Amino acid sequence: MRDTTTSAHAALTRHPWAAQAWVEHPPTPALFRYMEARLACLRRADFPIETAYAAYHVLDNYVIGHTIQQLNFATTFPTWHDGGAEQVANAALAVLPVDEFPFLVEHIRLHLDDTSHGDDFGFGLDLILDSLERLREP
Repeated sequence: MRDTTTSAHAALTRHPWAAQAWVEHPPTPALFRYMEARLACLRRADFPIETAYAAYHVLDNYVIGHTIQQLNFATTFPTWHDGGAEQVANAALAVLPVDEFPFLVEHIRLHLDDTSHGDDFGFGLDLILDSLERLREP
């Protein structure tokens, strides 16, 4: 499940139009095969049908949502990784009162430190998969 989820995210990131098309257009035979494989993986891993149903949707919504947000961020702030991060962050920090938004200010500052946040997609996927593991039938 980890491999297919990570692979789907990577494919959607390489093809920015695909994530939006996934949610806006009817499924294709290729998407049906993908869906069947993921549902089969969950059911063969001893998840009850109701849990497999919910897990499938949580995982796909995570992939699509994370990918669309990541792509939109890159479009909105195209120079973020080329030195523009500091400019964007400083502009936001200039208008945010620290006493009113202490946690948001802290969060924005972490965006400036590339070593502080690591693999956001992997972190979220770990949370989902670890939680699902607890729901699996023995």
